[in-house]
Amino acid sequence: MKPYKNPNLRSAFKVAWTGIWGAIRQERNFRIHLSAALLVLVAGWLLKITAQDWLWLILAIFSVLIMELVNTAIETVVDLVVGDKYDLQAKKAKDIAAGAVTLTALASAIIGLIIFWPYLENFLH
Repeated sequence: MKPYKNPNLRSAFKVAWTGIWGAIRQERNFRIHLSAALLVLVAGWLLKITAQDWLWLILAIFSVLIMELVNTAIETVVDLVVGDKYDLQAKKAKDIAAGAVTLTALASAIIGLIIFWPYLENFLH
């Protein structure tokens, strides 16, 4: 079977957005991360964080969302290959991909704490 290739750039972007919207509709963890991102964005806006802080927050937010999409892609391919049967290597691949998301989310939370802590201290005093 010949692999599908996008005939043009517009088609490639359409496929990419279809994947993102599919993750929003079908993947609970992606929606959780997206909701957390929206809360962080609102907090940044309310606390009037600096442009440099925005850069770090945007990098952290997109890192988590990207890793969640990669994790979902890996899980989907592993499930396609393995099917319903239990496979130790499939479990390992899925666990490692989930671990990558977890580490990225942890790093992003630390970045968020470092950024927001001084603003919250000033806000509370």
